[in-house]
Amino acid sequence: MSRKQSMKNAETAQAVRNTYLVRKRRMRKRHLQWLETLYAIHGEQHKIIRGDQIIDMSRLSPDDVDNISVTHNYLFQSFRAMMSSVMQSEPTPVVSLARPGRDARRLSRSCERLLKWMYHDKHFRTSTRSAVSWAFTCGIGYLGSMWDLSAAPPEWVPDTDDLGNVIYETKKELVKDEFGDLVKSNYGTPLTEEVMIPKGGYKLLGDLKFFSPSPFDIFPEQVREWSEVRNIVMRQYMDKKQLIEMFGNVAKNMTPDVRSDDFIYFDEYEDPSNKTREEDLILVLTFYEKPSLEHPEGRYCVVANDVLLHEGILPGRMLPIHPVYDAEHPSHLFGEASIHQAVSVQRDINAAEADLKMDRRLHAHPRLIAEQGSLVKGSTRVPNVPGAVMEVRSNAKIPPHFLQSPALPSW
Repeated sequence: MSRKQSMKNAETAQAVRNTYLVRKRRMRKRHLQWLETLYAIHGEQHKIIRGDQIIDMSRLSPDDVDNISVTHNYLFQSFRAMMSSVMQSEPTPVVSLARPGRDARRLSRSCERLLKWMYHDKHFRTSTRSAVSWAFTCGIGYLGSMWDLSAAPPEWVPDTDDLGNVIYETKKELVKDEFGDLVKSNYGTPLTEEVMIPKGGYKLLGDLKFFSPSPFDIFPEQVREWSEVRNIVMRQYMDKKQLIEMFGNVAKNMTPDVRSDDFIYFDEYEDPSNKTREEDLILVLTFYEKPSLEHPEGRYCVVANDVLLHEGILPGRMLPIHPVYDAEHPSHLFGEASIHQAVSVQRDINAAEADLKMDRRLHAHPRLIAEQGSLVKGSTRVPNVPGAVMEVRSNAKIPPHFLQSPALPSW
């Protein structure tokens, strides 16, 4: 590689890296909102956004003996009902003859195999379910298809020269007769012969695969409509061995660079000192750009460790993913999740029920109160033992009486 080409590759890798970092900072606030919704769906409504971080309110207020915390999770049941309603009309491979005859049966079998190949073998069903799930929780999900090198087992491929001819090599093999027995010389040693065999090895050829990436790992341009998006950055975390299998010797010098705050998990924005992640993964950034005057066929780049691993034309000249919305929003690219609007409602309902239970506990056994110093001969204070005898001065202004509980609301 020439020095000029090497400098160009370095500039391309740095440009992709800078684009990713800028868009990651812009997406932080929206990521926090998505995480708050995910917390609430999983029953952790005490984790809320305060400023630019998520705070666990249960850690700030210590548990009191008399404190009651109600954490009914209505959002999870709503989420399950929404997913069930969407996926109940999914297609099922079934042989159905439109007319009798051998040709009709053969055609039906072919359609069944085609639907099974696309819907099940190529992960279209699981990808669709995942995309809809992300759409319900974050407002937007992504469904895409691409040629994945790891989607099929490795196949043996012969080596060829520049003209496409198969390269052969000689190899000695034992000579066997028609019965499969070894042919031996007069001295009793097995005879060998040189044969020509094709030279090659196992390689990843890949296959078509549908996928649904996490919205946390997709960084598009900040525009209003998806049709205006010219390029996107997709991030993923890969093992070094997997990188070498896909990109060859250019990935041999890769070093792990994944930090704990690069992961989008439920505890990502809480305590940065908790580094319990795997440290042997490499951050891989994939840049997809639509056709333009500078790149008429589009552009597809893969960057890791600030090194350009691959650069070529965009397959199909289209972005590999398409958004799936819960509710589109006219003011920004990312839709709105209807279930997010119910997060505050769930908190208010649980808080109201907690207050109601607290009132019931306080007034289920009303306290007996008396005038200070009015108790004589025996206990000098109101006991909490049933059947206790108390003597009260005759001139006490207030006789002992039970504390009147306030009227509870009808609901």
